[in-house]
Amino acid sequence: MFGRLEGWWRIAIRYDRCAHTFFAAITLAATVTFWLNQRVLSLAARPIPRHPQFTDEADGDPDLKDLPRPAASPTSFGIYEAARLNPHRIYLGLAALVILFGVALRLIVRLELGLWEDEIIAVTHAVQPIAQIIPQILRNDVHPPVYFLQLHFWGWISQTDFWFKANSIFWSLVALPSLWFVLRRIGTSELAWTGTAILAALPSGLWASQEVRPYAWLTVLLIWSYYYCVQVFDSRHVRGRDRIVLLILLLAIIYTHAVGFIAVLFNGLFALTLLSGRGAPRRDYMIWLVLYGAAALASGPVLVKNLLHDANLAEASSLVGVMSWLSSVVTTSLPVAVGWWAGLLVYLGTVFAGLSVRRTRATTIFFLVAPLVVAAGLDVMLKPIFKTNLFATMMAPFFAIVLAHLCFTVSAHARNTVVASLLLVLLAIPIVGWADRTTSTDFRRAASDIQAQLQPNDVVYAPQLSMFWGMAWYMIGPNWGSALSVANPPSPQWSRVYDVLGPRLVELFRLMPVTQSIPLAGETSLVVGNDSLGPVLERSRRVWLITYPRVDLPSGLPPAQMGSLQRRGERSYGRLVVSLYE
Repeated sequence: MFGRLEGWWRIAIRYDRCAHTFFAAITLAATVTFWLNQRVLSLAARPIPRHPQFTDEADGDPDLKDLPRPAASPTSFGIYEAARLNPHRIYLGLAALVILFGVALRLIVRLELGLWEDEIIAVTHAVQPIAQIIPQILRNDVHPPVYFLQLHFWGWISQTDFWFKANSIFWSLVALPSLWFVLRRIGTSELAWTGTAILAALPSGLWASQEVRPYAWLTVLLIWSYYYCVQVFDSRHVRGRDRIVLLILLLAIIYTHAVGFIAVLFNGLFALTLLSGRGAPRRDYMIWLVLYGAAALASGPVLVKNLLHDANLAEASSLVGVMSWLSSVVTTSLPVAVGWWAGLLVYLGTVFAGLSVRRTRATTIFFLVAPLVVAAGLDVMLKPIFKTNLFATMMAPFFAIVLAHLCFTVSAHARNTVVASLLLVLLAIPIVGWADRTTSTDFRRAASDIQAQLQPNDVVYAPQLSMFWGMAWYMIGPNWGSALSVANPPSPQWSRVYDVLGPRLVELFRLMPVTQSIPLAGETSLVVGNDSLGPVLERSRRVWLITYPRVDLPSGLPPAQMGSLQRRGERSYGRLVVSLYE
């Protein structure tokens, strides 16, 4: 098989080459040539029009008769045909190029930024002992535990900033082939490549890949829950395991984010449209009721937990606020500028076009329009429920699905131009601000600067728990201690919960804090808790106060209660303010 074709003379005049091997090489070369002829060079396709110089018309034309004519070749027509640009291959090449570019952007990790406040909360939960993770999350976080549990197992390999950031990058990359598979199963390969390219270019998807938060993980769950919803409720022949997988995915979504039940709600409403669209029998409606009824019951503990914590949800107080909601679906969060307007126009254009096309109408209504309408209604009647990160994540895969279908409603002639323009706009939005990314609370730089100036008996004082965790992470390390044991005393609300649980359960799960300080190098200490201000002032002449900007501080928090200590300096690290009192 490795006989070279130019070695034929060795067969004829010598006997050191096997004729069978040489014949096998010829057969292989002929096979490859035939495949190239049929598949790659399109030799069997219609011949392109050729210049009269190369046709029989030259025989009767005195001006062309004397021109040289190329020698006849069975591959001449194929070469000219191959030189023509194939629009289909250009289209797929463009999609593949955008996907590769989106993957490259996801792989850019700026480690010098460190972890910001929400990321510190996530990794602090993740590094706790496995037996304390769920009690710690129930005590100190609004979100359910599923994401933090998977992050805990991910941290078994390493507990560095880079490795935890790699978790979101991994799930963001998994989302791309997941969407390709789903669209390929329900559509064509062109649809799959287009939708994957759009998701790869969406700024909200790129943002999720850079945050140690549950949004990239949640994107994967949403894609597969959509697929199994279609499999279970849009088919007359359903496998029992598909229903089980769908229920597991719905429960995972509910117990990943505090407002994840919103995504499950609209998944269920979409399933109802699938059932009514195919005239399903009553038995299928009963299956729907069982699956989504179980999901609704499972949402109960999450709703109760939300009442005990502040979910930091946003409200739309003006028309600009509502428009920012719409823009953030595409861009996540941008100030009112070119990118903000581009995100708003892309969202509105997609929604209006999606509603006008029958095939995308249900997906547009239940995944792109209804969530924002419900959020606005609850904002007016009850309490804010909008969360930019969640809603952008919840809509991103369906935004890509709708846009991919809409690309195939235009003529094939204009499709390349339309898709190229759309992808360029989506890529331009994050690229504009990619190099200027900053962290909102730069604990790493703050910890480094404080450690360089610490003196014996200094106290680093962080009244808020998340600020304390951030300083402990960078001043001591990931294994600084137990987040349940080192904390401020429980609030009156949690004290009532502890009374209901009883002292035995409180002791079993170690819910009651043991101390509010941990020692640092050089006879210094790191202290947490607003109630611990008195002892802090008594034992130190210098206090490093770690807070938010004063305008964002809740009432009753320092620095209003710093007593006789005078402020000697102050420095901001994003929204993190470090003040020195002496």
